[in-house]
Amino acid sequence: MNNIEQIFNNIKKNQKPFLIGFGVVFSIIAIVAYLFMYYMPERENEAQGQLALSQFLFEKGDYNAALKGGGQSKGLEYIKDNYSFTKASKLATYYAGVSYLQLGQYDKSIENLKGYSTDLKELQALAYFNLANAYSESKKMDEALSNYEKAAKETMNPVLGAKLAFIAVKAHLADKKPEKALELIEYMETTFPNSQEAQLAQVFKASADAQSAK
Repeated sequence: MNNIEQIFNNIKKNQKPFLIGFGVVFSIIAIVAYLFMYYMPERENEAQGQLALSQFLFEKGDYNAALKGGGQSKGLEYIKDNYSFTKASKLATYYAGVSYLQLGQYDKSIENLKGYSTDLKELQALAYFNLANAYSESKKMDEALSNYEKAAKETMNPVLGAKLAFIAVKAHLADKKPEKALELIEYMETTFPNSQEAQLAQVFKASADAQSAK
């Protein structure tokens, strides 16, 4: 009997810590489920609504209002600061970067666009392109050229990709980088052979060859 009582006593002693541990785990699971099923979708919807208002101002060219808010819009900066971990907050970072670029605030543009990434190839290409423009305006040409090239090679879209590659060719030639310009012209001939930009790039090929020969 003593052995049996001892076994039951040991079970009782161990039962409380077990129940506490189980309760903690259950609480964590419940919190995570609430976040993903209710809280995050609700915040995403709110953020998307605010982003739509900011996009409207952005498309009108009212970049200050798009950033800081105007009318019912609380602005891109508010979305970034108050709706973390939402898709809308991420996209607001891109729009903020472009807005600051348009306003001539190049450091803020770079800060936003450097922190932006997306799986959408065309949008990522545009982000690199705008980042390159911000670097160019800031007289940071190595960074600018690097991002012009990234923009050119990010997307296989035959229209956008060809245009960005053509811009990258001209940028490298303007900065006396003929070897890289020739590399990009070859890339255009291979990747976008039927594009108008690939044909136009042939005009610059002679200039690149001449620069390279010096």
